[in-house]
Amino acid sequence: MLAGMAGLALDRAPPLGVPLRFLLTAPFLAAAAGLALAAVGPAAVTARLAGPAVAAAHLYTLGFVTMVMCGALLQLLPVVGGGTVPAQRAVAAIVHALLAVSPLVLGAGLATGAGAATAAGAALAAAALALFCAAGLAGVRSCARGQDTVRAIGAALMALAVALAVGLLAALGRAGWAVPAGSWGTLHQAWVLLGWVGVLVMGVAWQVVPMFQMTPPYPPAARRVPLAALLAGLVGWSVARTAGSAPVAAAALAAAALALAAFALATLALQARRRRRLRDATLDAWRIAMLALLAALACGLVAVARPGAGPGWAWAAGTLYLVGFAGSAITGMLYKIVPFLLWLHMHRRLHPRPGATARVPHLRELLPEARARRQLRLHALAVALLALAGAWPALARPAGLVAAVAWTLLGVELARAALAARRALAAAA
Repeated sequence: MLAGMAGLALDRAPPLGVPLRFLLTAPFLAAAAGLALAAVGPAAVTARLAGPAVAAAHLYTLGFVTMVMCGALLQLLPVVGGGTVPAQRAVAAIVHALLAVSPLVLGAGLATGAGAATAAGAALAAAALALFCAAGLAGVRSCARGQDTVRAIGAALMALAVALAVGLLAALGRAGWAVPAGSWGTLHQAWVLLGWVGVLVMGVAWQVVPMFQMTPPYPPAARRVPLAALLAGLVGWSVARTAGSAPVAAAALAAAALALAAFALATLALQARRRRRLRDATLDAWRIAMLALLAALACGLVAVARPGAGPGWAWAAGTLYLVGFAGSAITGMLYKIVPFLLWLHMHRRLHPRPGATARVPHLRELLPEARARRQLRLHALAVALLALAGAWPALARPAGLVAAVAWTLLGVELARAALAARRALAAAA
């Protein structure tokens, strides 16, 4: 089916409903985050650590980024690593339900200052993530050893566990509970952004970029050195910041930033050498992601080097990283992964025996390129408006609205693909 499928254990893929529920739900929670940002307006930039802005950020990171990544990992661990996620159906059902509800409850609590809702939302999210980390790490331990993608997934899950622990302390502190003194919010952000998101996108890219974009594989050094530097930088920064050693913290943060920059440049170089010269929406989404990552690192450098330059640089760095980098990479993956999962499911159902002749629709029939490109144009506009809102906070409201429309359209297109697959199965019955 695809040139990069050699070595995949497709016979070990979980039932379609295990990953698909996450992938179809996530865009609509991202749209809710866009609407929340539009409701906050310019204050999201000028007071980005205030409750309403933090609520929108958590609605996006939990409801979209983490939701998609959980679904993707439930598919990748058995197919790429040959591992077994224990009780995968039950884990998927419970984690999905909790991740669908907890961002809304947590967001409402953070936005309104309601301590009870904040604590309840944090508890629901903690239950979902703790269960997923336990099941995911068990799946990693059952995988074949020596695979870089599996190592990255394991590291990302451990980073998520750390982010969960310090995030709970930060949430309980906001809710009025007595917690030990510390920069829990800052540590939580770092472990989410660099550890969970950064490490996981990096590890998943090693598999999906060559597979779906027909590039050469990442060289071993381009996989292992940036991953080790990113993890070492994150751990070193955390220890140095806690100990109050600013020079060491700055050096560690620089190492993490250089690791991410090396990953972005390596990905762009591989894309330039792809075997299939025809561009598609997935390729362009990943190019946007890598360019946004480099821009985010540049804005972050200005924010750190010139703390008196105002909050706009930090805002631009954060939105370019979360929406431009992570959001674009995830969007590009969804364009391919959802149709591929549907195709695989139909192939199993319609071709159970050698010689079966029922026709299985192609991936581009399930999600046509023109519709994917239409959504990507809106997404790119949202990324640009979000970044520019750092300089012109009045753009935050239209940026949120455009993002909400883009993510709603993404959800609709993925749902249409699922319905097309269902109709194809019904017609062949």
